[in-house]
Amino acid sequence: MLIVIILDRDRIARYGMNIRDIQNTIEAAVGGITLGQIYEEQKRFDIFLRFEPEYCKDIEQIEGLLIRLPNGGQVPLAKGPGAEIWRPLATVVVGGLITSTLVTLIVLPLIFQTLKKEKIR
Repeated sequence: MLIVIILDRDRIARYGMNIRDIQNTIEAAVGGITLGQIYEEQKRFDIFLRFEPEYCKDIEQIEGLLIRLPNGGQVPLAKGPGAEIWRPLATVVVGGLITSTLVTLIVLPLIFQTLKKEKIR
């Protein structure tokens, strides 16, 4: 699924927020971030933070992602700092990927198989 999030810089500034903080929150929610490392004898392990998959698997979940305000409050991503999420674009892209996959895996092999049979006759 492709999701495009466009942050409204003017609204973010009116909230007194920093774009980088919002981007970090979105990155942590969707992809996860490395916070640091822990050492155990000769081994080193990353400390990785990410949201549970069920909390970021669809667009409604991401729209409801809480962004921390400078005054300590929180506001959902889609309502507060001003993110416009382009669902139609995601639908077109995913639809195109599904269609091209079906054509590549099913339709083209059937066409080649039919042509091969015709050539043998």
